[in-house]
Amino acid sequence: MTGRHANRQSDDEISGDAGRVFVLHTDGGARGNPGPAAAAIVLTDGTGKTIHTAGRFLGRSTNNVAEYEAMVMGLEEASRRGVRRLTVRTDSELMVRQLNGQYKVSSPALKPLYALAMELIGRFDNVDIRHVFREKNVLADELVNRTLDAHGSACKARGAGAAQQAYLLSTTFTAKCTTGGGDGCTCGICAGDEWVFDGETPAGLCVYAAACILAVVAAAKASDKTLTARCAKPTCRAAFSVTLAN
Repeated sequence: MTGRHANRQSDDEISGDAGRVFVLHTDGGARGNPGPAAAAIVLTDGTGKTIHTAGRFLGRSTNNVAEYEAMVMGLEEASRRGVRRLTVRTDSELMVRQLNGQYKVSSPALKPLYALAMELIGRFDNVDIRHVFREKNVLADELVNRTLDAHGSACKARGAGAAQQAYLLSTTFTAKCTTGGGDGCTCGICAGDEWVFDGETPAGLCVYAAACILAVVAAAKASDKTLTARCAKPTCRAAFSVTLAN
């Protein structure tokens, strides 16, 4: 997941104002449907002040799954911060109607995400979920596209040649976090976390981290077996040990 904080408010401050209604904008999309997909959230307080924004690359998925992933991500973040009353705005009319009980969920891919979203909704005192048109969901929509664009740049390994790009798509390698991201990491990367690259960027991995990992692999020599990489996000301290396939 790639994300950033803007005018971040402390969790203690949020928890101390249980009556305030916070606003969550969510969006998800896939290029190709199915295709490379991302989810994004923008959480603001009742005055419009941005508390948290985040985008997460999901791997290959569909638009509807990406919309639900964004909803779950946003509800989890709001719950973690102690929000009790929440207004949710999304441009997925299907998801809104399903979560509000107007439509049934028949897709096997959506059922577990729907169940998780409903469980999360139950943690709040009140949640109001409404459909808005895309022009009223601009920030979340832009963040989805920036996340997908960043993933595309990562896959190109910052100017890697055709042979290097072909290697990235044909080999399998493992990246293990050796140093956690700390407070500057919005996706919670911890020491010991591990991801396997097998032709695609692993779902859920921060695109900033993915970019630096792919860059060092693309530049690796044939004799290299283990590499080190550091997250490209300036505020993140995450470091990785990358083990190449034999």
